[in-house]
Amino acid sequence: MNRTTRSVLRPGSDLSRFTSGTLPTDQYRPPWSLGQWPAQLQLEAKSVAAIVSQLLLRTADGRGRCAVNEILLKTSGLPNIIREGNTPMITTIIQGGRAQGMQLMDDALMALVEQGRITPREAYTKASNKARFEEGA
Repeated sequence: MNRTTRSVLRPGSDLSRFTSGTLPTDQYRPPWSLGQWPAQLQLEAKSVAAIVSQLLLRTADGRGRCAVNEILLKTSGLPNIIREGNTPMITTIIQGGRAQGMQLMDDALMALVEQGRITPREAYTKASNKARFEEGA
């Protein structure tokens, strides 16, 4: 979960409602100071129910866009991971939660490549694990 995601979800999570948004991450500035960081993590650890991250990619035919999503659902261990700032563990939670509907962005990218909806090059540019997509890029 990155700072952009946290800043978008925080206002809605204060009110226990679903919040979504799209932000240009290269221009993002956190809305709180470093001194507020522990309080923000505490709030988010309690209130987050799910996080969906979405990218829009060029289609393989070049005539449109298609959405690809990473999905994280709340588990019993997620609040502690957020509170401790141990965000690298979130990948492990998503991998273990596939049966509940969670998915990693790279897995969703690979599925779109296999379906022919996006090119391997397009997937490579957005992938976290670039090596997984290098052959076709």
